[in-house]
Amino acid sequence: MRHKLTAVAVAAITAAGTGTFAAVTANAAPASGHHSAASGTEHVVLVTTNPNGNPHALFTGPLKSAGLDREHNNYGEAVLPGGTFRIGHPGGKYRQKVVKSTCTVIGTVTGKYTLSHGTGDYAGIKGHGKYVATVSGLLKKKANGSCNLKTKTPADFSETIVASGPITLAN
Repeated sequence: MRHKLTAVAVAAITAAGTGTFAAVTANAAPASGHHSAASGTEHVVLVTTNPNGNPHALFTGPLKSAGLDREHNNYGEAVLPGGTFRIGHPGGKYRQKVVKSTCTVIGTVTGKYTLSHGTGDYAGIKGHGKYVATVSGLLKKKANGSCNLKTKTPADFSETIVASGPITLAN
């Protein structure tokens, strides 16, 4: 789910076209990371301050785990202790605002995701849900003090993705 903050700005959101994101399982997981068959609602928060980095993912529902979200062309890959799974996030509705007086860019992507292709403890994972990704950044300024709307890397960057939805883990 990484979007571009348009030519205006930079790499950004993980849960749409080329964005970032993740979500997952159900009954409380043992400390070992091994899961039995489960279903329920998982809530996920992904955060990064690097427009080219892998967001940290925190699963605060029954999965009770943390890891990374690696982005590929049109999907993300949740990498957690015990295995991985794919997060499909095609499309998404993107909105962006540039505050030219401060060179601040704020973007929001809303969309839907699906979970599949689990490995290890996540073999057989299935799920879907909705996400909201928020990106903000400070654009670099030109020598004349105006905002450089064509920069590919912002001076400062922050991305947060919040997602939730039902899942089934058939392990």
